[in-house]
Amino acid sequence: MISTTERQVKFKAVLKEFGQVMLFLAVLGGVLAFVARDYRSQTFIWYCDAETLVSYQDLLHFDAQGQKFTGAMLQSSEVSHTGKYSMKLSPEHPFGFQSEVEGLWGNETVSLSIWRYSPDAAGQGAGKGAGVVAEVRGPYYSFNNKIVETSPEGWEKIEFSFRVDCRSEGKTLRIYCWNNTDVPVYFDDLELKIERKGLF
Repeated sequence: MISTTERQVKFKAVLKEFGQVMLFLAVLGGVLAFVARDYRSQTFIWYCDAETLVSYQDLLHFDAQGQKFTGAMLQSSEVSHTGKYSMKLSPEHPFGFQSEVEGLWGNETVSLSIWRYSPDAAGQGAGKGAGVVAEVRGPYYSFNNKIVETSPEGWEKIEFSFRVDCRSEGKTLRIYCWNNTDVPVYFDDLELKIERKGLF
């Protein structure tokens, strides 16, 4: 026959073991919640209309919901797709609207669109060579200037998308506009969309 003292000792041992199991489950639940938060599907969209300027690292940048884009010193009121301003790229200043997205998961779908205008479009079309670059150093580089839409005012929409694979994990996506022509070209209304496929 088990004495009362032995029962109490066994009960305390079971209670202690139960407490340890509950503590383990609580910690495990916290870890899983943390992992689930980091690995949910996510969509990020940044829209830069060349209107808003902010100081960042002692330089002026275009601001798009917190994402910074270079080329603020090239802001122009000569012509715009929407609003008052666009960004004017010339042979002297061929790059702008550059931005970087760090810490890729390696499973993103990236979509990019922008409106382009060249005053000579009705003539020789020399500015039609200007476009947008997207790159992840090493696995991916693409220059795009394919037109998917035009406006009555002569603006042309460049739009494309691509998939970032596992070779890009932990790397940085860089995008920028490049006027590789010998005439001025204007860019406006850039939209960058990144869709990350999570585990949940």
